[in-house]
Amino acid sequence: MASANDWAHWCTRFDALKDEVLGLHHSRRIWRAVRTMIETNPNVHRSGIAEHWLTQCYSVAQMAGVRRQVDRRADAVSLWRLLDQLAVKPGIATRAWFMQELQARPQSAPYTATLGDVFDTFAGAGKPSVDKDIVRADRDRLSNDAESAKRVVDQSVAHQADATRAGYAGVAIITWGELDTAIDTVGELYKKYYNLRHPGEKLGNLEPDLPAGWDRLFDTAWKYQ
Repeated sequence: MASANDWAHWCTRFDALKDEVLGLHHSRRIWRAVRTMIETNPNVHRSGIAEHWLTQCYSVAQMAGVRRQVDRRADAVSLWRLLDQLAVKPGIATRAWFMQELQARPQSAPYTATLGDVFDTFAGAGKPSVDKDIVRADRDRLSNDAESAKRVVDQSVAHQADATRAGYAGVAIITWGELDTAIDTVGELYKKYYNLRHPGEKLGNLEPDLPAGWDRLFDTAWKYQ
């Protein structure tokens, strides 16, 4: 049976993921800027070893970050587990709570009737609690889009897969497009459920504009002679 404590616990764990989700997008923003520097500056002396190392640092960290969000272990806090828990016990998130939160915030109280329609995104029109089928579809989308990253991390990063075992499926690979899709999906779903967790609020741009001077490190050559 659903209780207020169940929902409070869900909300606490959801909030704990915010920095991790933002970190995925922040890192990608920096990576793309650095790659642009390398690829557009004709004075850069390209090095296979150094570029491979940079690429590995970025890709391994990002794949591991995606993998964290689809962790299904009982002792883990992940976006997949939170969606799964909400799909199993959709009654913990109610329209009554959502409307009460809107009315309690001075910024949203005057617009409660309009903002209250946001709950329909998760429940359907007029329903009192979240629809498990809607949440399950989002959970499965997350699992599907993160699968390539999960397989690479499980087989080659966190562990070394035993190629001699029966049923070995071969070396896991991932494309840049698949990694970007996984990061996008994590971000999109976190933003979506942020609207449920924080009625009347919206999570802004996940991939921020970098502050002036952030790239000062690259103004001079790194190699000292």
